[in-house]
Amino acid sequence: MSSQPLPKQRDAEIAVVQDQHPSLLLYLALTLIAGGMISTGFFLQKTPDWAGLLLNLGSGLIGSVVILIFVDRKLRSSEISSLSRLPTVGVFRVGTALLPSHRAAFRYCRSLVASLEPNLGHVIRLPGFDELERRAQHGFLLRGSAGTGKTTWAQLYASDSSRRYLQAQATGRVVVVLPLARWKYDRSLYQTLYEHVFKASRCSSRTFRKLLSSGIVSVVFDGYDELFDGGSQLRAEHSELSDKYPKIAWILTSRTIEPLPGSFGEVVGMPGPDPEEFDVIRKRVLESFTS
Repeated sequence: MSSQPLPKQRDAEIAVVQDQHPSLLLYLALTLIAGGMISTGFFLQKTPDWAGLLLNLGSGLIGSVVILIFVDRKLRSSEISSLSRLPTVGVFRVGTALLPSHRAAFRYCRSLVASLEPNLGHVIRLPGFDELERRAQHGFLLRGSAGTGKTTWAQLYASDSSRRYLQAQATGRVVVVLPLARWKYDRSLYQTLYEHVFKASRCSSRTFRKLLSSGIVSVVFDGYDELFDGGSQLRAEHSELSDKYPKIAWILTSRTIEPLPGSFGEVVGMPGPDPEEFDVIRKRVLESFTS
């Protein structure tokens, strides 16, 4: 069992990692400067003094880079990995700058992470959460009794997926978590989803439709049991939306009530904490009130 570090601990860990080594981008910048000096030196061969000075400076910088990398700091595999991802990150940033749907997704994910993460610092990640996230790529109905962590898992899934999307990782997704208790029946389900995303992204309806068709969106309807009409309107409108946007992964959470809609795929039971995990959760809650 693992838990997410507290915000202060996480900030301290990040600061320590950042202070251990200079960035590889610094080495790259020094190398480029040295290369420019050497090239200029060869170009200015008619003035030996300046050419020699530039050649010496450039050679000295290259030597410094070699010493920093291979003697003092050494080249870290994580930095090599970050360089290998530069093309992917570059394409992602260009797409975000040029495509309205990508820009809307970026704004929404950034806002979602900022709003959720402060509330998830004390949350304990149960072992079953990872399996639920793997299933979430295809959608399912998550069923569990009150207090077993359905909403908590949905928020963690949304936060983690959004963070990976912002980092241009292949497993990142745009996760829209809609509490069904807030759904006003004078609004269609589509209009409610659009207004929910619009608050953070300020996207047009056309851009929103493109986003829903992009294949990177998951929608979590949280609290099916809280619908006073038994879910009849949700079932009808979801059927239309799932036909229109087949690339969306639809997820529904509900308490153990019957009947449950079958249009969300398989029914998965919420893995509750065992006695040891429950004791850890209880202690963590008490600490949050006393700290």
